[in-house]
Amino acid sequence: MFITYTAHSVQFQYGAKGWQYDFNEIAKLGILRKRKSHIIENIISAIGCALVYYYLFFTDWDYAYAVVPLLLCFAVLLYFLFLRRSEFAYYIMVQDTNQKQTRIRIKAGDRHIIRRELEHYENIDFKRTL
Repeated sequence: MFITYTAHSVQFQYGAKGWQYDFNEIAKLGILRKRKSHIIENIISAIGCALVYYYLFFTDWDYAYAVVPLLLCFAVLLYFLFLRRSEFAYYIMVQDTNQKQTRIRIKAGDRHIIRRELEHYENIDFKRTL
């Protein structure tokens, strides 16, 4: 369980990190989705592509021993470039009434379970305010 309820507080636990708030302290609670940037992978693949094209078209075949490793490196770069498992990074965000934010990065597979628990918390909080 990600959320544990006590009489006057809510305890959050994800991995080794845990924090606690009173019911009246929580102002915002939700899951943030942030797009990952892949600038480094794109730059490395562009440099690898430029080197492969240079050695293939502008050198003699005497230097063919350098082309084969470059083609293999380029194939590995392309494999890792298209292997991206997740385009987004997910965070749990808890903001209290003092505008202090707590953000914890979560796994993409855990976000569905945590979203259900957050919806359950919102239902309890709504019933408590009535």
